[in-house]
Amino acid sequence: MIEFENWLHSYPQLAQKGILAGGKVKVSKKIDEIIFCGMGGSSAPALILKPFFEKRGIRCNIVQTFRLPKKISRKALIVIASYSGNTAETIKAFKRALGTGRKVLVISSDGKLLSLARKKKVSAIEIEKGLLPRLALPIFLFTYLSVFSNLLGIGNKEIGNSVKIMLSENYVDKAREIAEKIVDTLPVIYAFDDYYGIAYRFKTQINENAKTHAFVSKLPEASHNEIEGYEDSKKSCKISSIFILGDLSNFEKKILASFKEVISDRVAQIIEIFPKGKTFLQKTIYLICLLDWISYFLAKLKGIDPSKTPLIEKYKQQLTL
Repeated sequence: MIEFENWLHSYPQLAQKGILAGGKVKVSKKIDEIIFCGMGGSSAPALILKPFFEKRGIRCNIVQTFRLPKKISRKALIVIASYSGNTAETIKAFKRALGTGRKVLVISSDGKLLSLARKKKVSAIEIEKGLLPRLALPIFLFTYLSVFSNLLGIGNKEIGNSVKIMLSENYVDKAREIAEKIVDTLPVIYAFDDYYGIAYRFKTQINENAKTHAFVSKLPEASHNEIEGYEDSKKSCKISSIFILGDLSNFEKKILASFKEVISDRVAQIIEIFPKGKTFLQKTIYLICLLDWISYFLAKLKGIDPSKTPLIEKYKQQLTL
């Protein structure tokens, strides 16, 4: 527990290491499509940054499998990310990427993937070893921000200010408070497009750290299907409906209000989580840190060691047979 908590406290230092790692590679402004390939924690930073690319008119495709899209732009960049470097699906995706004739960038700490990249003379960024993959998020995220800074129009000052958010905010008390509210409930998490990647990351952190189910859906789509699931919720389990919110348009506010009104008497509680920060990037970083801390406190309240993932390890062992 103590070691895991120390890693959470080290997020600003890990972010700085990511900035340094990413500064060694710069990509062309002519890129019109990014294809990110990665599994688990190695796919999280791409999901989080997807809206940043899309706001700049750059297609962003997240591949959480070993199959690449059938149609890939001639100006595309394929990013292959695996923290361990030994993820079977990602290695397979890398081999397929080599056959596309497109530019490929590998990001890893070690393993077979890094060795293959060097052997094939593919551009690669080596990041720090020895972390749990899901706790490597700050390194991955800030490596990407540094690599793609020109493409995203995000300057060094703004990247630095987003690290300061990690240092200036105290997440502990707020995270513990929310964790205590939801510990005996089923978390069902909602977000609009801009923060869906963060909401998905929160769901997976609850899965891996607190060893419990959590679910995530996107608004307004959930209003047209999932909302009906609340019809039976009083008979099945206690649900905490958690909304990850940012700056909403008037129409989005109406969608949110209508959704909450329908479910309000069918859930244990409704929790709204808002970001802090002056910019979209700063708000994104704030939410990542806060939500990671919540998942840690959920594990602590349940008396669970968040660092161990025995079922994932069993799956990986079976896959390599």
